[in-house]
Amino acid sequence: MLAVQNYRITPNRVSFKGEGDEASKAKTQTAEVPKAYQTKAGLKTGATYAAISTAIALLGNNMFKNGIKLAKKAAEEIDDTTVKEAINKGSKELKGLSKKLWFTIPISILVSLGCGAIVDNLINKKNKQVADKLASEGKKAALDSDDRADITKKENVYYRSNKGKTIGTLLGVVAYPALLKTETLITKIKSPIGIVGAVITGALGGLILGSITDKCANNAARKYVDKQNM
Repeated sequence: MLAVQNYRITPNRVSFKGEGDEASKAKTQTAEVPKAYQTKAGLKTGATYAAISTAIALLGNNMFKNGIKLAKKAAEEIDDTTVKEAINKGSKELKGLSKKLWFTIPISILVSLGCGAIVDNLINKKNKQVADKLASEGKKAALDSDDRADITKKENVYYRSNKGKTIGTLLGVVAYPALLKTETLITKIKSPIGIVGAVITGALGGLILGSITDKCANNAARKYVDKQNM
């Protein structure tokens, strides 16, 4: 009877250990699946651009205000009625424009951040696609899955983005003229560069900001996959 009991107990223990080993292996395999790099380079680039353009706008506005004050003092010394009327008119228009800046600046900031977020989203989708391919089918399949899939000096696979340049340029072509049109409707001041100039300026601006986004995203992605595979 004792022999039979020992026989029954032994398999139960082996079975228990086997289940534990399988669970441990499953956890290990889950932990080893590489996570895709998620960039915020576009959002950061957009935020930086928004901060710089806002600072320039506020500085320019402050300079105009100081200029009006100096002009008023000069007009009083000259004692010319025509000059005084012109300066007073300019002063009133500037005050109105200053108030409208609090509407145009937030719109400009939102456009910059929105464009950056769109670019980030597209880059991150590609990052995930390449990472998923790498996890499921290996390095060669991941490199073959996308023309922009590349390899670091430490032979780790990552997605080398050019979405910033391409999508940034397209967004600039659309967003910048639309932004100028909106600001014109609010301030009642027509842009001196016109629609063609706005399209060209937007394209160049989008290309430059997009290139910065790509460079930052790609540098960070390379470091991320290398660190992940140490």
